[in-house]
Amino acid sequence: MGIIFCLAYLVGVGVAGFSGWVGAALAFALGVVAALVAPFLNPAGPKRWVWLLAALLSTLACAYAQVRVPQPAENDVSTFVQGQRTTLTVRGRLAQPPTTTRSDRARFILNVEQVNPAGRDDGTVSDAFRPASGQLYVTLPLLQATGLGPGQRVDVTGLLYRPSGAENPGQFDFQRFLARQGIFAGMAARRVVPQEEGSAWGSWRIGQRVVQAHVLGAGMPEGALLSAIILGNRAVDVPNDVKDTFVQAGLAAALAASGFQVTLVLGAVLALVGDRYSRWQFGVGLTSLLGFITLTGISPSVLRAGIMGAGSLVGRLLQRRSRPLVFLLVAAVVLLLWQPLWFYDLGFQFSFLATFGLMTTAQGLEKRLDWLPPLVAAALAVPIAATIWTLPVQLFAFGRIAPYSILANVLTLPLISLATFGGILSGFLGLLWLPLGGAIAWLLYPVVHATIAIAQFINQLPGATTYTGTIALWQVLATYSAMLLVWLLPPVGRRWPIAALLAGGVLFLPGTLDRATQFQATVLAVPRAPIMVIQSGGETFLINSGNAQTASNTVVPLLQRSGINQIDWAIATSPQLDASEGWKVLLQNRLPIKAFAEVPGAAPKTYKELQQILLGAGIRPQTLGPAPIPLSAGRAGIELLSTSPFALRLQLQETTWLILDRSDRLSQTKLLEAVGARLKSQILWIAAERPEFLEEDFLRAIAPETAIVTGTNLPSGFAKSLEDRNIRLLHTQRDGAIFWSAQGTLQSLRDREDSQSFL
Repeated sequence: MGIIFCLAYLVGVGVAGFSGWVGAALAFALGVVAALVAPFLNPAGPKRWVWLLAALLSTLACAYAQVRVPQPAENDVSTFVQGQRTTLTVRGRLAQPPTTTRSDRARFILNVEQVNPAGRDDGTVSDAFRPASGQLYVTLPLLQATGLGPGQRVDVTGLLYRPSGAENPGQFDFQRFLARQGIFAGMAARRVVPQEEGSAWGSWRIGQRVVQAHVLGAGMPEGALLSAIILGNRAVDVPNDVKDTFVQAGLAAALAASGFQVTLVLGAVLALVGDRYSRWQFGVGLTSLLGFITLTGISPSVLRAGIMGAGSLVGRLLQRRSRPLVFLLVAAVVLLLWQPLWFYDLGFQFSFLATFGLMTTAQGLEKRLDWLPPLVAAALAVPIAATIWTLPVQLFAFGRIAPYSILANVLTLPLISLATFGGILSGFLGLLWLPLGGAIAWLLYPVVHATIAIAQFINQLPGATTYTGTIALWQVLATYSAMLLVWLLPPVGRRWPIAALLAGGVLFLPGTLDRATQFQATVLAVPRAPIMVIQSGGETFLINSGNAQTASNTVVPLLQRSGINQIDWAIATSPQLDASEGWKVLLQNRLPIKAFAEVPGAAPKTYKELQQILLGAGIRPQTLGPAPIPLSAGRAGIELLSTSPFALRLQLQETTWLILDRSDRLSQTKLLEAVGARLKSQILWIAAERPEFLEEDFLRAIAPETAIVTGTNLPSGFAKSLEDRNIRLLHTQRDGAIFWSAQGTLQSLRDREDSQSFL
């Protein structure tokens, strides 16, 4: 009965993602269905009233989870934002040590106490501080963060803003990410003035001492990686390129403090205390667990391992046989009672699913691998079991797999085990005497360096990172249902190859068929250069890639979630806008380019470097001109109408696009004189950063049905002028990315999200 109630609570928290009464109604409906069906499937099982009570509990859990969704208070710091950005000074205490962003800036979370709207950029402030609350996400230059630590009170002056949501498909939703943590405002800080020091000692100082010992002996990045293997990357500022290397190789678990580290800590403590002192084992073991959790920082994976470790200590104390699956279920319920929103945290999901896989599947896999040496069979069974149970969530969240992840885990397991043992010893000795801890870390340098080298080697193998495209929620649920049937029902389990084949078909077949037949185009919501992704029958055409940041944060995630592994045609229209860096990012992400076309004219030095890279890969760039280039036989074509001012004509089936990078009056006049009747298009796309009014004769020549603007700001009255001419306006800053379908329809990201809403 207790297991049923625990599962009911988990279901209720899970369906809380549906807004309002929908989630609660769904939770209750699932319970009622279980009450009606379960007694027929298992007459000797729980009575119907138990299932009905579970339905009520599930409904209450859904309501509880929705109530726990953070909301800004009346005096939250976000309420001080006026317009898009506001300059002011915020006083508060650091909630965490500063870390480094991908743009080489420092960041930290500030617990806000007061706000001074009269603060100025030069650091001078008045005494007009007002009470405020909430937390603030702060970014600042690295030098400004030197010496800052948790608990320290500071005055931070800069631009206060509200975080933006995802404007493009596949883009990281920064606004939602912060909101789930109760953070509704950010600040681009320009000056930080410490008001008082933080705590002179504490868990952060201990962790910092451990990192110092490791870096002193092993250097960078090996020392930081050694610390992350023990404490997790949340507690250690590991260089981003090293983290990316491990994630791409399928070794992300090595940088997340979890059950492996907890098992080592607990095992070492119990071995030192001895079996004869059960109460001492319990006390010292529990103290060690609490200390380790404090050092690594509160995260779902560490807390899960800590709760299960505490459960095993209780079992040893009471001399009762432990039930790992029950402990795992109880740990999930306890954590979600404390913070129900962790249910949607990927760290929580991966930790519990991987652990569940090890408990239910690893032993069976090891038996099936009995033809191998025992150590090899065990080393293979563990990563295979974890991969099987985490794969659906990985595809749902990222649309990406690491085909060699099992090989990478097997090769690095001995090294990571040795690094963990030695790193714990080095950290402990470093607390006593820093040079002694550094000496142990120096001995571990070859081990950690070899681990990095293996990850880098894995990433160089063909197809090391394969984009499969994201899957739908029904595919996730159907796959896990099949996996649970294999585990619970022995007759089904004996036919596991058939179940595995069906699960693979559910996961991969729908996306493969969709990509093979679809014909669509996506206009990305980015300023400056026009960026469009065209998908046609398994082929992909990309117009511009943007600068390095745009390519990394917007273009690559879209290609990844769409299951695109190569660019069949790359078209560069704006080499002067740091576009070369964007193409380099695509190539670095193992996205090969088969053909490349560019606008004629002078190009900056960095762009010429890109041309040399392409030539080295056997790609000879073509020049865009008045002769149309067929992108897809009979379905898409592109031609350059004018270079100055820039005008590009794109044909997608029966739909004609006119793409401009400016709309000033002089450019309109030149285009009318140079191109004339060839301007006629159904869709006018203005990719100017600051679009200007369109003249009557210019619009008459184009006769557009729709105008798309990707600039940041529209002049006053611009929208009204188009509306008066019955021209539909889509502004990416307001509407997000724009999708064109083979039926000739246009839909914005905001409209698509509304249409896909449950309501």
